[in-house]
Amino acid sequence: MKNYPLTLLVLFIVLSACNDKERSNYPVVLTAAYDTIIQLNSKQMLKSSSVVYGLNIKDTLDLSKTSIYNPENYSGNWKDLKSDSITVYVDASASDFHTSDILFSEFTPPPPPKITDSTYNSVSESYDYVYADFSYADFRTKTKALKAIRERKHFATYLVFVQNNSKANTVVSGSILNGGLHTLLEAKDKNGDWKPIEYNYVPGFICGSGFENYLLKPNHSIVSTVKRYAGDYNTKMRVKLMSSDRVYYSNTFDGQINYSQFDKVEQVLAMEARLPETINGQPNAKRKLIFLDFD
Repeated sequence: MKNYPLTLLVLFIVLSACNDKERSNYPVVLTAAYDTIIQLNSKQMLKSSSVVYGLNIKDTLDLSKTSIYNPENYSGNWKDLKSDSITVYVDASASDFHTSDILFSEFTPPPPPKITDSTYNSVSESYDYVYADFSYADFRTKTKALKAIRERKHFATYLVFVQNNSKANTVVSGSILNGGLHTLLEAKDKNGDWKPIEYNYVPGFICGSGFENYLLKPNHSIVSTVKRYAGDYNTKMRVKLMSSDRVYYSNTFDGQINYSQFDKVEQVLAMEARLPETINGQPNAKRKLIFLDFD
């Protein structure tokens, strides 16, 4: 007589062991202090917000202590963009994981100098300007205080690891759109097709000044996150990453969304109307950035 419950139990144990072994290949991440954890329950497709928390992490990353900036972690040389050896892994096992997900765009930059008076200088044939008093030190102090408050407001997230599995350094493309990674979340619809539930905002003008890519050492990881959504539709999910015009997909995992997140929002439709699919017969790279359509 077949013992189906026992067979299922053995299968569960084997799969759990495989998952634990796979997770052990990636760094341990310790989250920072918080006041609030928000789990997004969105009724519409949202903009992807990729934040890089750690570069070249091997063993442990403490988010309350680590600063990621180190010149050795960056590469501006596009000729080095060879990322064939990378893999993308999402750790969906920690149901209570959370991060601040702060973007630089959340904070207002200093205002331009305000001119209060001007005098024409006949010698230099130009104007000498008088500017209103402005304390950049006070501005920095206020911004630092706002940042400290914002850092304690966290979002429910999934950990995302981008790992270099080769024996040589490799380069992973940084996002020219937001400074993080070119990533977004996809989910399976009722037909079993993979569809994006997030998009990248692509402005009319993209400035690449100061833009750098990530130099990744062998067997080291970039640590990032994606949002952990709540909703009424249970489905399979995955992370899509674009690096060096090549697409990588993570492992699949179980998640929840609202089905309406598959629908394109007005901002996406406006970008598609503004950005043609082709330019002079060639695919428009800006258009492809919306959903990372570089497959």
